Amino acid sequence: MNKTISQRQSFDSRILASKDAWKIIKTKECFGFGNGSYTYAIDKVSNQDFTHEYTSYAPNIIIQLMIENGIIGTILFFLLFLCILIESYCNKRNKFNLFIIIALICLFIKECTLSIILNFFIASFMFYCILAFIQGDNVVILKCDNISNRIKYILLIISTIFYVYGEKCFLQHRSDEINNLKSIDEYKNGNYKIAAYYMEKTSKYIPYLVNRCLLYMNCYEHKKQSKYLFIAEQSLKIAHNESKGNVFLCFLYSKLLILKGQQSKAYLILKKINKLYPNNLFVLRNLFIITYNSKKTKESSYYLKRILSIAPKFINNNVIKEIKKIDYSFYNNIITSILSQEPSFSDPPQQLATFGYIAYYSGKDNLAKKFLKKSLLELPSLSTPWLLLGNIMENEGKQDEAIILFKRYTLLLNGAFHINHSELLNTEQDFDENEYIWKDYILKFDDWYKSKLFII
Repeated sequence: MNKTISQRQSFDSRILASKDAWKIIKTKECFGFGNGSYTYAIDKVSNQDFTHEYTSYAPNIIIQLMIENGIIGTILFFLLFLCILIESYCNKRNKFNLFIIIALICLFIKECTLSIILNFFIASFMFYCILAFIQGDNVVILKCDNISNRIKYILLIISTIFYVYGEKCFLQHRSDEINNLKSIDEYKNGNYKIAAYYMEKTSKYIPYLVNRCLLYMNCYEHKKQSKYLFIAEQSLKIAHNESKGNVFLCFLYSKLLILKGQQSKAYLILKKINKLYPNNLFVLRNLFIITYNSKKTKESSYYLKRILSIAPKFINNNVIKEIKKIDYSFYNNIITSILSQEPSFSDPPQQLATFGYIAYYSGKDNLAKKFLKKSLLELPSLSTPWLLLGNIMENEGKQDEAIILFKRYTLLLNGAFHINHSELLNTEQDFDENEYIWKDYILKFDDWYKSKLFII
């Protein structure tokens, strides 16, 4: 479990996720937050940190059950599991039941390391299929002969009502998603009025209220018409009232204030969020822009250093490139400050790779090579250091060594089963700031609402 760096990091992340989960469990310990709500419930304490990859899986099934169903629901699940094992043991003359017992125990052990059975329909379906085989020969068949016709009709009517309501919700969601996707496509084509028309046809549910807000904020940036900001603010207020625990909505409100020219209010909101979530790139990026534009050099320097320590690829984004051109002294002071604080070789390999990355794009090839090599020695699965080392070797005229390093980078990026084995990647992929910073929330949005987020 702890032999390699990646194993230790995986183990530590599970321990951290479990500790975070217990904080949430205490808030609704009896009945939980409801089925399928794990990622939403855990978001405030665990998924606002951009130094960790987002995952929709719980560290184990016990944690997931406790969060979604509470203590009472978890006890019921374990009683069901116990009954299944007892039933299988009682029919142990059937050799196939022995296999089922072993399979269920193995499944439970596996779910204690990574919970997936509650997230995937096919996994749940296979589990239910296994249960069908544990029934013995003396199966009790329930008959409805003793139930009066009145009760039968009442049950039929109730079932029909639930079915019709479920179908109505499904059709409404499908219609909303069609209009949502049409709105996004029309916006991409520059048809802002048509995009707004389709978005207004969606329901007043949280995902579409959020998308309305994002659409009209984007429309304002292109058209500079205040009516767009008014509609965006109204949509955001309704969404916030229905989902007050959503951190992203607070950030979105600060962005709306920036567009309205209320920088000081936005700054105060962002500072509060940053105090709770110091590694949130959404917040850090906007705090940097506000403080830099306000000539708060010391504070903006701090935020830029934090951004580069979390995501060094930001050194190549358009904002930083523009600052490098018009305010080189500020840029140079930041880079000099970062490179003057060399990490120890005992630090995590990701930290060494981050330092090497910044050193490379600052023109310090020898310093970069030192730390990139050490990071790969500790964690060879890192991809970008292989590319940067290959570029350094190529610049030094060591073409053969560079090709080997490029091949390793290509393998890590494309995988062993990539069709074109002759392909050799020797340049870094273009850095899309929006894609990088929004990727986790896009996954969350789809997981929570089964809807596509409006991001252009």
